[in-house]
Amino acid sequence: MALPSAQEALTDVPSSYSEVVQVVVGRGLQAVTFHVHKDLLSTSSPFFKAALREHWIEGKMCKIQMPEDKPDDFKYYLDFLYLKALNHPLPQQISSLQELLDDLCKTYVLGDKLQDDEFCDMIMRAILLVQINGGLAADKKTIQSPLFSRSVIRWIWINTAENSPLRKLVLSERVDEHFCNVPKGRLFIGKDIPSDYLSEVAAALTYDREKFPSVSLESMDHFMRKPKAVESAASPTSTPASSSTKR
Repeated sequence: MALPSAQEALTDVPSSYSEVVQVVVGRGLQAVTFHVHKDLLSTSSPFFKAALREHWIEGKMCKIQMPEDKPDDFKYYLDFLYLKALNHPLPQQISSLQELLDDLCKTYVLGDKLQDDEFCDMIMRAILLVQINGGLAADKKTIQSPLFSRSVIRWIWINTAENSPLRKLVLSERVDEHFCNVPKGRLFIGKDIPSDYLSEVAAALTYDREKFPSVSLESMDHFMRKPKAVESAASPTSTPASSSTKR
């Protein structure tokens, strides 16, 4: 059963959330206008809190333009704001997990831009569970988990800061590959790959493994903005709620 959409939940928020602002996401004909309560945006995201101050034109007009972002990604953020849940479609076939991982990474990058730690950590848990549990073969020994694609690595390194937990996760995967003797073709070298990605991979291989631990449920807190103990190991199918939304 799918969760209700954030727009359907608008009437259920506290009455104190009275003023509504427009958030226009995307460019041209692909742009979508979302109506969101101002107080909810400001209390959840330092990015929106700053943008909606009255001395800025966005604050005066109660309208924010986000042309570089994707409406689908913002829908997931809206669901998080109103429902505190990740209403993300989950593919049922292993072959589709790569697309899911790519989408989750791009949604995390949006949360990073908005500086919403709680949202980023929710996305990170979904990413980790997909990687840890989603790709194990029937023998429970052969790793078939999806890896970070070339395009996603480029997107992450262009749109996040050096200390981003998502970068740290990518680097930990690369360190794992190195020590497990995975073919070096997975390193990705080319003009489309940011040079600082390659330099950070090289540096990561010289650090102690504690800084870039093997990806597991036990190391999950290492990749969180607000670390907390992992109480139970849920499967990826129980983390993102099912939805009829199509990416």
